[in-house]
Order: sequence, then C-alpha cells, then structure tokens
Amino acid sequence: MSTAGSLDGFEDYTIVNPNLYQRPPQADGESAGNYTEHYTLRGTVGVGGVGRVLLAFDERIGREVAIKEMLDAGNEADAGFRARFLREARITGRLEHPGIVPVYDVGTSRRGSPYYVMRFVRGDTLARALADCNRETPEQALAQRLQLLDRLIDVCEAMAYAHSKGVIHRDLKPGNIVLGPFGETIILDWGLAKAAGEAEAAPAKNSNRPDSADEGLTQMGDVLGTPAYMAPEQVDASFGQVDVRTDVFALGCILYVLLVGRPPLQGSSREILERLRSGAALPSSGNGGVAAPRELTAICDKALSVNPAERYRDAGELAVELCAFRDGRLVATYAYSRRELLRRFVSRNRLPIIAGAVVLLAILAGAGLAFQFAVEAERARNLAQAESLLARQAQRKAETTLSEVSRIANSNLAVAHQVETSLLSAVGSVRADLEAMAGLRPPLADRASMTPLLQG
Repeated sequence: MSTAGSLDGFEDYTIVNPNLYQRPPQADGESAGNYTEHYTLRGTVGVGGVGRVLLAFDERIGREVAIKEMLDAGNEADAGFRARFLREARITGRLEHPGIVPVYDVGTSRRGSPYYVMRFVRGDTLARALADCNRETPEQALAQRLQLLDRLIDVCEAMAYAHSKGVIHRDLKPGNIVLGPFGETIILDWGLAKAAGEAEAAPAKNSNRPDSADEGLTQMGDVLGTPAYMAPEQVDASFGQVDVRTDVFALGCILYVLLVGRPPLQGSSREILERLRSGAALPSSGNGGVAAPRELTAICDKALSVNPAERYRDAGELAVELCAFRDGRLVATYAYSRRELLRRFVSRNRLPIIAGAVVLLAILAGAGLAFQFAVEAERARNLAQAESLLARQAQRKAETTLSEVSRIANSNLAVAHQVETSLLSAVGSVRADLEAMAGLRPPLADRASMTPLLQG
C-alpha cells in the first residue's frame, strides 16, 4: 500500500503501519491543532530523515487525506529542503489532471513545519507490480509486464499535460507511480520538478549519496534524480539542457523495464553516473534475452537516445507511438519490411479479409457453377443441333428415297403400261391373225377332218 508520494527527496522512509487500514483510527500522539481543526489524525503512514506522511480525515468534506509534513524546518541547513518542499506543493497543486495527485491545502504547522494536504492514494506502486511479474518464467514475465503498457501510456499522457504547463518531473520511475485498484495511474513525488520561468532552489549538498549502491534512490546534491532513470544531461550539462525530453528518457527507462525486467543501467550510483557521463549508447531493449515486440524495442531505443535531439519531442509524442502499437496501427519509429506490413495488414483487417475471402469464394463457386451450367447447356444445345441435323439429314434421305421410289414406281408403271400396250397390241395382232385365219378356215366338215392332224 502506498501513500500519495514519498517525501520527495526523502524517499528512504519506513512504512510504520503496514496494516494501518485494518486498525482503528488512532491519534498517533499528535494534536490536530498542529495543522488545523478540520483534520482528525489517524496515524503515520511513512517517515524519513526530514519528513513524514500522516493519514488524516477531513471533517469538512468527509474524506481521507494525506498530510505531508517537513520536520526540523528551523534548521538553516534545511532551507533548501524547505524551498523545494514548498515548490513541490505549488507545482503539484496547479497540475489538475487525473494522473497527478491533487493538492487540497498548504500551510505551516504550529511547530513551524511546512505541510500540504493531498489526496490519499491507495494502491501499489508500478515497481511492486513489475517485481511481481518477474517471479514468473522469462516468457510469462514479459507477457505480464506488457499488460502494464496501458499504465505507462497513462503516465505518458499525464506527463504530456504537465509538459504543456511547462513542468518537468525529473524523477520519473516505477516507485513514483501508483496503480490504484480501480484503474487509476497516478504520478507522485514532484519534489524535483522544474517549472518554466520559475527560479529553482539550490539543492542541498550530500556528497555521500552518489556512492550509494542503490541506483533506485533519488540523489540529493548537485545531481538531482534517480541514477537508474536519469538522462545524461542531468549528469553533465554538455549533453544539453534539462527539458521535457529529460522526462522522455526516464519514460524510456520505464519502458525498458517493461520489456527486459530491469533498468538499462545497473550497479552503484557512481558507476551509473560515470556511464552516463561517458556518452556511451545505452543497451538496446531488443537484447534482453526474451524477444520483445520489435516496434516497442524501436520506441524504447529512440526514447533512450543519448542525444536529446534524437528522442521524442515530448511525452505526448511518445504516448502517440505507444498507442499506435497498442491499437495495432503502424509505429512511425519502426522501419517495417514488406512481409511485416503484409502480416500487420492481415492481422489488423482479419475480419474484413475473411469476409472478403468468403465473398470471393462464393463468387468463384457461383462462377464455376455458372460455367458448368453454361458448358452443359452448350453441350445440350450442340447435341440438339446434332440431333436436328441428323433428323434433317434423315428427312432429306427419306424424301430422296421416297422420290426415288416414286420415280421407280412411275418408271415401272410406264414400263407396265408399255408392256400392257405391247401385250394388247400383240393380242390384237394375234386376234387379227386369228380372225384372218378364221376367214380362211375350211368348213365344219373339213375342220373335223383336220382335227386328228392337229392332235397328232
């Protein structure tokens, strides 16, 4: 469970009451009058070397709030801390965004310690969520970390708003990002923030911190920031001016942790700072052991450019690229091959392509059936034409045969007629001869005498 921010530069505090929300309200030995009569103290959430965070209840509104107070403010050595503390309250208070913890009130306690009242944020930090992911196998850990990409996009959009107001955070890291139980993503600890046109308080000196072996702690001294998430220009001004692209570098470091599971630079604070001063290129997130999406690797490498001019112009531009990857659109930073473009097109337009393929198959099937029907119809037509031709030929043959039969019949009739005529003529001739012979025949007695001769 996290409060609404560590104590800006004092984040190596101790959680006093880890089960605070299950315990009855307690005054923790403090008088509400130290702040204002409107607040009822319920306990201490975190304490550090020079500050603490208290849980209180705002009686006017009826809500829990966090009171962040600086201790021992009367010490002259703490003047720089006090100035930074008040700057944090002013800068955070004027950034009205759902992703930035709101400040409700600011004042000075009766002890003379500055304090401000802000929203009490429930939830775990992004650092805790990332650590939980790393308990799985490398492939499963990467898959779970990539599920936190939406949270990083939320951070980028909140920082884009802050950049539009001329505010640079300068200490972005997973430990300063709280993930609420209802989808909230809130950026804390604006103690190192730099506002445009505003004089910056001189940092307190602490020569021992750069030797710290914990690269996750905010440095206090000439170098401001957390070494593992610092840009080269925060270490050496020769790399350029600290501006919104400094936050882009830190966001790139967080993206690197999502892809690889660890910050790009590890080791003691001194080792990391020396590496940043050397100007050497940071390791690519594509060499993390488990293959991460190439588009995200390209985005991360661009954000981690040593030269600020080669990074994204601001957090908003980085958010646009991350959203493009999340939504399946083309990422401008990445150079796609033709095969990748085709694969992404198919992946993004899978349903229209499937629907188009189904329609195309239906058209082809219909065209095939139509062609088959056309072939069958043509075959039937050809067969009918052939049958018709045969029928015509048979008819013509029949007609020819009939004609020939008629011709032969007529010829035979003519011959018969001629034969009949010839026969009739012959019969007539015979008859005439017979008649002629009859005219010459002998009398009946003579004919009787001639009968035996005729019979013999």
